[in-house]
Amino acid sequence: MKKELLVHYGVFFVFLVIAILIQRWFYIGVWPFILGGIIGTALPNVDHLIYVYFLKPQELNSQRVTYLNNEKNYRKSLEILSETKYERSMAIFHSVFFQVVILVLTFYVVTSSSSLFASGIVIAFSLHLLVDQVMDIRRLSTIQSWFRNINIQMTRKNSIIYVAVMSFLLAVVVFVL
Repeated sequence: MKKELLVHYGVFFVFLVIAILIQRWFYIGVWPFILGGIIGTALPNVDHLIYVYFLKPQELNSQRVTYLNNEKNYRKSLEILSETKYERSMAIFHSVFFQVVILVLTFYVVTSSSSLFASGIVIAFSLHLLVDQVMDIRRLSTIQSWFRNINIQMTRKNSIIYVAVMSFLLAVVVFVL
């Protein structure tokens, strides 16, 4: 789990440096963007708690996590969530439908709001989903689970193309507009 957190926050940090250089944000007033990015990077993980407590509370791992949380053993609970994340097949945020929705929301917030905090949240959220997809391609060779409600077969090649297109769209929204 620590490795995954390091990857997500590392990618956000690299993105942040690139954004600061491109946008020329060389002033202290950029801190709301950074804070929003820290929060936005963590938010997709709430998906696992929604699954455990609301979607599938009857599953064994959900019951184990609930028990450990009731016992205030949060570290072990987080370990179980991390170890079993690929077993959760109905995660709401980790789907193509939600990714498209969050990309549209990112476009809306970045183009119509002057809030660096809100922009940081939605950009980091979108970035987190892309990193998860890259990690899925590396581990599973595909992002088929993200297309679970769509009758499309995602090969490794198709998965890479999809992630590249979504990365390009996020870059366009963030850096061009």
